[in-house]
Amino acid sequence: MAKILNQYPADMDARKVYALTRANAKKIIEAAGSVITPKAYVYYEDPDPKTGEFKKVLTIEADNETFGTISPTFIREFMDAADFFGGNPGAFKVVTGESKNGREFVTLEIQA
Repeated sequence: MAKILNQYPADMDARKVYALTRANAKKIIEAAGSVITPKAYVYYEDPDPKTGEFKKVLTIEADNETFGTISPTFIREFMDAADFFGGNPGAFKVVTGESKNGREFVTLEIQA
């Protein structure tokens, strides 16, 4: 069972929260280059069915699409922005980059 760490809006109906934790979401990296304006999100821990280890997951609902990620970089940037802006980071652009080790990562840029 998922353990909710944060959600927006804070008073989201429990059925909506549950639905977002079970959503058939696109990977956030598939939206690279796109601007997304969240309507709702759920940040939660979910146990891996094979190992039982808990993984942190972020699911974002935007205009008729749902995106999800387990990327620590993206989740950290998104949650920092959400905290700064009082719960909802507003519009952001999904961007990718390459680490010093040559690995691709995904993050975001807040849009003015």
